[in-house]
Amino acid sequence: MGQVMEYSGKSQDGTARCATGWDGAAGVESWENEASPALNVRAVEFIARPGKCEQLHECLQGSVLEFLKKKKGFAGAVILSSHKEARLTTVLSFWQTAGEATENHWEDSRVIHQMLFHLIDVCSRVHTYEAAISALPGFAKAQAGLLAC
Repeated sequence: MGQVMEYSGKSQDGTARCATGWDGAAGVESWENEASPALNVRAVEFIARPGKCEQLHECLQGSVLEFLKKKKGFAGAVILSSHKEARLTTVLSFWQTAGEATENHWEDSRVIHQMLFHLIDVCSRVHTYEAAISALPGFAKAQAGLLAC
């Protein structure tokens, strides 16, 4: 890494060519500069019933997070609401180990079903990831508190 990507026209076969590599956006520190622990993430996507989006978000931020806090290895969560599809909500739950992220099927628990069945049409997707967070200017405080949820 170390250069900014520049467009340099099309090759003979008509595909775009880049003259140099990409180093990320201006102001973003290199991921290699800071040793940060691996984040193990379980992403659970819900589709709210029509007219239930606000209630779903309140339930996720309240009762569901309280449930997750009691789980071994739980390190925090982020709840994402789609700009384009108001009914689409994704919960990113952070876990201490990859095993906890992949084996803890919290979204299938009886307790969660009882909390959410009247608020969601479906739990549409579940994925697990190992994630890294780059240091952004002014983001350090928020990043430090991320795992404290």
